[in-house]
Amino acid sequence: MKASILALGLGLSVLAGAGAASAQSNITELANLYARPGEFFLSDNEPREVVRYSKPRDLVFCLTYNDQTRDFPVKVKWEAYEATVYPGNCLFFDAKEVTVRTAKPLPQGVMIRGRLETDRS
Repeated sequence: MKASILALGLGLSVLAGAGAASAQSNITELANLYARPGEFFLSDNEPREVVRYSKPRDLVFCLTYNDQTRDFPVKVKWEAYEATVYPGNCLFFDAKEVTVRTAKPLPQGVMIRGRLETDRS
């Protein structure tokens, strides 16, 4: 675990010297690489597919709340539906494919953390 954290820290420091937008995108990619299963990070307004199943499943989508991200909702799109979820809230739904993106552009250096899990209740 310490090696993963160290590698992530080294990667972040190396990327800091690149262009601002490119570095932010690379940092997000590294964060997603080291994320726990079902966890993802967003730092731009680009759509990101977070799951693709062969059959619909009961899903729980939640956003982490913190002072930096409280005013930045995320649009969740599945099949023919779309919902806006604010940090600190969760959405329960059935879907096969789910895509997420920020509802409005994020300031430089802000990253939203979310979680998408299969509901087993």
